[in-house]
Amino acid sequence: MMMMDSFRLLCMVSIGIHSPEFPNETLSPSWDLHQAISRELTNLPNVTIHYIKAHQDRTTSNAELSTEAKLNIEADKLAEEAYSSSTFADQVPLIPGVSAQLSINGKTIVSKHRVIARDIRRTKAIKLRIQEQTGMTDQALEEVDWDSHTMAVGRSQLSQPFLVKMLHQILPVGMLIHRYDPVKYTIDCPTCREHSETYDHLFQCCHPSRAGWKSQLKATLIKFTDDTNSHHLLQDILVTGIHNWINGLPFPTNQYPPDWHELIDSQSQIGWKQLLLGRFSVKWLEYQAQHLRINKIPFTNVNHGPVWLSTLIIRIWNHCYTLWESRNKDKHGHDTETKRAVLLAQVQRRMAVMYELKNRCFPSDRLKWFHSTLDEHITKEPHLYQQQAWLETYEPMIRRTIHDRDRVIQQRLHTIDEYFPPLPVGTADR
Repeated sequence: MMMMDSFRLLCMVSIGIHSPEFPNETLSPSWDLHQAISRELTNLPNVTIHYIKAHQDRTTSNAELSTEAKLNIEADKLAEEAYSSSTFADQVPLIPGVSAQLSINGKTIVSKHRVIARDIRRTKAIKLRIQEQTGMTDQALEEVDWDSHTMAVGRSQLSQPFLVKMLHQILPVGMLIHRYDPVKYTIDCPTCREHSETYDHLFQCCHPSRAGWKSQLKATLIKFTDDTNSHHLLQDILVTGIHNWINGLPFPTNQYPPDWHELIDSQSQIGWKQLLLGRFSVKWLEYQAQHLRINKIPFTNVNHGPVWLSTLIIRIWNHCYTLWESRNKDKHGHDTETKRAVLLAQVQRRMAVMYELKNRCFPSDRLKWFHSTLDEHITKEPHLYQQQAWLETYEPMIRRTIHDRDRVIQQRLHTIDEYFPPLPVGTADR
């Protein structure tokens, strides 16, 4: 007698060995295993297969469970421990009776063949871009746990535009948007006002207001690793790695036992900054599983594997989003009054540029459009709406007249203003 808790597998095995009606049928998940099991069962006489419902312990006490259900629960635990603690080969042996299997980059694809093939083709260009941005070597790129990273992207509740821009380091920080419009967007950090706002400076800004964010991030990392029974050295390496990168300090490898250097060296190749972007080394999962196994801590859905690491990554990303929101308030204002002050400063920067172009306009246009100085203009028209109206009206005209005057100069023509200077505004006709 045999028992199984997969009703789908039971149905497939009951059909027995058969030739696929359509070729694509062989691409269904575990089709080769179903055929191999069916083939073996034909060689065993008088085999009866019974279906047993899985995970009955979730709704029924252990004392009320049947012997078959208890055995199924114990088998699930053993399978979970074996899966978590074993190192599986990338290349799966060809199962007898199966004519072909798909392998990409030395790894056997056992399910979702078309999806995985498309993803591998698409991600190749993305990984090349990541290497260009970060300077990662091919070896370092292979050390990244992309499965946990991908799972974190899928599980995160953050908006996709923000997540994509953060992961690819194209958030609109000062250094980036200053190239689009140097007048409208300043290059300096909106928080400290002392440094250019690069992508790294977004996290490394030393302004006192950022201290709270740093301490909250540290507290979250410590609580998460405590709740998931992580080794205290694993916790310390995680916290120290992020803390030292934020503060521009090297990682103190020699302060840790040699047994932990493999993890430290692997993450150092990838980069400690990459922890904020969810690019952890595969060694983190290995060390976590080893710690649980040695200390006989039960494996659960949340303390090991990609679920554990992806949850940690999501916690980090949530803090990154909090930082970005705080930065935006410093950039654009916290309330109506500060937002108005930021907008007024932006408008006056644009007006200053127009006044720098004043002498490149025709003389008659200077008298009609400009005051004597920018300060006089701001004094006579102090309100935001007045200054915005002046820009909307005259900025296109100023740029147009400069273009026309430059064309005249290039053609060596003389304008009538050079022979008959314009009268001051308000002078009566004579």
